[in-house]
Amino acid sequence: MTADLLALERWMQSVITHPDGVRAGLSSDATRAELAVEEATLEEVVLPSEHLSAVERVEIYADMYYLRLVDCLREDFSALAWTLGDERFAKLARAYVAAHPSTHFSLNQLGAQLSAHVATTNVKKRVFYSELAALERAIQEVFDAHASAAVGRAELDAVPQSDWPSLRLVTTPALRLLAFRHPINRYYQAFRDDRRPKAPSEAPSWVAVYRKDFAVWRANLTREQHALLGQLMCGATLEAALTACTLDPTFDTAKLSALGDWFREWASEGLFVGLTIER
Repeated sequence: MTADLLALERWMQSVITHPDGVRAGLSSDATRAELAVEEATLEEVVLPSEHLSAVERVEIYADMYYLRLVDCLREDFSALAWTLGDERFAKLARAYVAAHPSTHFSLNQLGAQLSAHVATTNVKKRVFYSELAALERAIQEVFDAHASAAVGRAELDAVPQSDWPSLRLVTTPALRLLAFRHPINRYYQAFRDDRRPKAPSEAPSWVAVYRKDFAVWRANLTREQHALLGQLMCGATLEAALTACTLDPTFDTAKLSALGDWFREWASEGLFVGLTIER
């Protein structure tokens, strides 16, 4: 049996990455589209060794492939892995990889759907685990996000007060806003501090994850700060953002007395990379 190298490489990839194992991979339509090889004729493509059959040799590569992906997820979601324990995390990660095969050239994208996947499982405390995964994924995304020059406090202070209602602020690409049913950031910090935290009870929390000076930072937000920043991220002017926020009955308008302080802090942290005045 002869085959060009590219077809052989695609065939090998299809076989070893099949979620149901090598034997299932050999009989899959995608694999057979490259090379029509049965298990009985596999030795025409992959030679056996002194102690292993052709299938067993290919299975070694398949096992290594999934172990490597699970290791990548364990590294990217270290808090979740510690919380679940090695065995439970490995089982979760293997099921996730089977449901969401790696299709991107970069393994940085491997865990993009892990939080959503966890939320669909029958695992006890899945909401907490899903939220923890969401925070860790946000940290990864912010670390890799495009860098942009920030608008400083001086530029913001230079905007005439009369123009503030029409002010449209562009938030940095290296910013993620998260709303949780649990105090996830507090738990994650306890994990980072090696304090061996226990899974918390439900208590709503809001977090901003952003990059500043080549480091990723996390800041706890109030419900009101989270809502306003979310409106600004969607491109609303300040007036439109405040109007939308105050229409929410859960929004405490009394907290807007600190609005100036919020913007000075956010500008100092580099959350804005552009501003325009809508005329």
